[in-house]
Parts: sequence; structure tokens; C-alpha cells
Amino acid sequence: MKKIAITTAILYTICILQSCRTEVPEAVLLSFEAKYGNAQNVSWGKENKSEYEAEFSINNINMSANFDNRGDWVETEVVIEPKNAPAEIVKTINVQYSGYQIKSIESIETADKGLSYEVIITKRAKKLEIMFNETGNILEKSE
Repeated sequence: MKKIAITTAILYTICILQSCRTEVPEAVLLSFEAKYGNAQNVSWGKENKSEYEAEFSINNINMSANFDNRGDWVETEVVIEPKNAPAEIVKTINVQYSGYQIKSIESIETADKGLSYEVIITKRAKKLEIMFNETGNILEKSE
């Protein structure tokens, strides 16, 4: 009886784990491999109904990439250390948001919009999220 209970528990756990895996279409996997062949520690998830997201690292840099159901690349996000923020963005923050500190920054590259940066800055309890273009111009801001 004990063996049956243990076997049932093991089989149940295996079934749960298998149902949690994201089934990624072959076209998406092939596109990812072509674009990021040297990626390490890849894990897949569903971003939304029509996109798959791979989280991975290349040369110890954390990033993610999204592909649509057909395997077309949508965007790539790269985590940047605040100390490595582009100089033009730091300059804009220092001029327009004196006293704020960069909490986090990600570069976001898309096929249609090119390269932009999502930056979260803080000053005491106040937090702002700002999108910048490559030259440090503000594209949008939210609190």
C-alpha cells in the first residue's frame, strides 16, 4: 500500500512538471538559435498569446528575447549595470532629474523602433520610469 502511494505521488509530480513546460514551436527555436547560438541557461515562457520569451545569458550578461508564433524576432532586452549606463542618458538624468539615482536600466531593441533604454530612477521615495532613445532624449515617462 505504501509503495502504491509513493508511486502515485511520483507520477503525479512528473505529470505536473511536464504540464508546466512551455511547448515552443520549432520555428521559434530555429530563429532563436540562428540569432543567439551562443546563449546559455535558456528558459522559455509565454509572453502573451502570440509571443514566446527566452531568458538567457551571453558572456554573463542577462537578457531576454521575444519571438512571435511564426518565429519572427520581436525584441531583445539586455540588463545593463547602472554604472555602465550610456553617457547621454546619464547627462539627461543629471540635468533634468538632479539628485535621482539610476536603480535599473535595460536596453530594448525592436525591429520597428530600433534601440531604446528603459531606466528606473529614484530619489528618496519617488520612483520614475523613463524611456530614452540612443541620444538621451526622453521618449516617455511614468511614475
